[in-house]
Amino acid sequence: DPRGPSPGSKHLVSAKQSPLPDTATETTGPVLALPALAPFIYREADTSGGSHVAANAPGSTRIDSSAIAKRSAFRASLLKWAKNHRRIFPWREPQTGPYGILMAELLLKRTTAVSASHIYHGFMSQYPTPFHLARAPEERLALDLARVGLQRQRAKDIGKLARYLVDHESGIVPGSLTTLKSVPGLGDYSARAILSFGHGTPSAVVDSNVARVLSRVFQDVFPERPKPKLLQALADALLPTRQHRVFNFALIDLGALVCLPSRPRSEKCPLLEICDYARRQPSDVSTT
Repeated sequence: DPRGPSPGSKHLVSAKQSPLPDTATETTGPVLALPALAPFIYREADTSGGSHVAANAPGSTRIDSSAIAKRSAFRASLLKWAKNHRRIFPWREPQTGPYGILMAELLLKRTTAVSASHIYHGFMSQYPTPFHLARAPEERLALDLARVGLQRQRAKDIGKLARYLVDHESGIVPGSLTTLKSVPGLGDYSARAILSFGHGTPSAVVDSNVARVLSRVFQDVFPERPKPKLLQALADALLPTRQHRVFNFALIDLGALVCLPSRPRSEKCPLLEICDYARRQPSDVSTT
């Protein structure tokens, strides 16, 4: 019904209906349809090929319209916050290409962004292409990686990855999710990061920081422990196409700086007004 939900419908929108219009398209990108998200909010596939309804589901084919309506506010608030609060790292420079993002992802594994930033430019100068990496002795790589730790294993993994790119991809970092995930050492997150940050292809990234933000903001429509595919489906639906790179970086930073695991700084969060988790917290409890 174009007039909206009828009285008593509790603002439920059928998964087969079109989503609510996006009012922030001029600044955040074109409208993104959400029908693919609908079955994930309250349904999760089981191993037998069937499905079961999540514990908090009002119905197997319906989603709360508030989860859809939050999209515009989520995008606009996050992008505005990013203008003054996003973190600066060398691999986030606009000119960084797919190989530069790939190297950043490998350096960031099991270490801090600050540690990785200390060696990033030097490492890229020493090994500007996969061909340089593939030819490097493992002992030399380990020395160059010492400041980020786990240098022997990291050198072995990076060398293996570089040789794969040279042998199977002509030394080029692939531009498709499926092909990237076939590269040794690259998982779903790293592959999506390379697509968005390196290739400029809209792709939502979900690390532990992003998962925490989404689980809290949309707490009322998620199961208690949402599975990764649920979070990825929501991230895909929230992602703007024109500013996906800024959006992804901002969401990661929000989780790292504000939406902390144990003591979230809710009073500093740009998503405070739409956050289900924050609304449920006692008003007299400090979150500083």
